[in-house]
Amino acid sequence: MLFKKSNHHLSLSFESVATKIIAVKLIIILSLIIGCAGGVRHPGEAFEQEKWEKAKKNAELWLMEHPDDISAIEILGKSLFILGDSLQAVNVIEPHATNIDDKIFMSVVLNAAISVGELNFARTLIRQEAVNNDKNPVLDQKFAMVERRIHDAAQSSMYGDKSMEEGDWTRAARSFRSAQKAHAGKEIYRAKLHLVQAEMAVEKNGQSSAESAYEHIEDCLKLWPDSPIAWWVKGDISVKLGNDKIAREAFAEALRLGIGKPYLQQAKAVINSKDK
Repeated sequence: MLFKKSNHHLSLSFESVATKIIAVKLIIILSLIIGCAGGVRHPGEAFEQEKWEKAKKNAELWLMEHPDDISAIEILGKSLFILGDSLQAVNVIEPHATNIDDKIFMSVVLNAAISVGELNFARTLIRQEAVNNDKNPVLDQKFAMVERRIHDAAQSSMYGDKSMEEGDWTRAARSFRSAQKAHAGKEIYRAKLHLVQAEMAVEKNGQSSAESAYEHIEDCLKLWPDSPIAWWVKGDISVKLGNDKIAREAFAEALRLGIGKPYLQQAKAVINSKDK
C-alpha cells in the first residue's frame, strides 16, 4: 500500500517513496526501449522493416528531440539515399561524418558528395580515408577528380566575374551555372547566379520582371552580403521599382564596400541627384 492514513490525512511512508521512484525509473526506461518519448518512435524498427518513408519521418521527428543520436542520423541519411534524395542525404550526414563507422555507407556518401557537387566535403572524406590507407589508387583518382572540378569551378567563376564587370550578363550567367554545377556546395556561386538572374530580369523591363529581380537580389545578398556589385544591382532594381529610399541606401552600401569600382559611378550619380 502506497499511502497510510493518519488522523484523516494521507502521508507517504519511506517505502512508498522508494516504490514511486522505482516506478518512475521503469517508466522512463520503458519509454526509451520502445522509442516512445512524447509519442515519437525511434526509426530503427521502420528501417529494419524497409519502410523507408516511415523511417525517414520517424528519424526527422526523433532528431527534433534527440539531435545527437548518431544511429537516427545514419538511418535518416540512408533512407534519403534510398528515396532518391542524395543531396539532402549528404547534407544530413556531413556534420556527423566522423562519428559514423559504417565504411560501406560512407563510401556511398563520398560518391554522392562528388555527384551532387559537395566537393569540399568530398575532399575531407577522401583525406580522412587516406589516413587509414597507405596506398589506394581509387582514392587517389577520386581526389584528383575533385581537385580538378574545384579548379574548373573557380575558373568559371572568374570568367563570370569578368563578364559581370563588362556588363555581359548572359555570358556571366553561363559561367556561374557552370561553376555551380561543378561545385554546388560553394554558396558564392549560387549567390552570383542569383545576381546575374536579377540583372537579366531587370533588362526585360516591366513591373513583374523587376519584382522577380528584387527577389533574386535579396537571395543573393543573404549568401553574399559584402558584395558591392550586388548592392549596386539592388539599387538599380529599386530605382526601377520607384523605391528611392531603398535605392539610395543600397547604392550607399555599394559605394562603401566597393570604393574605386568603375561601375559604381552610377550609384554615386543617383545619390548625388537625391541630395539636390
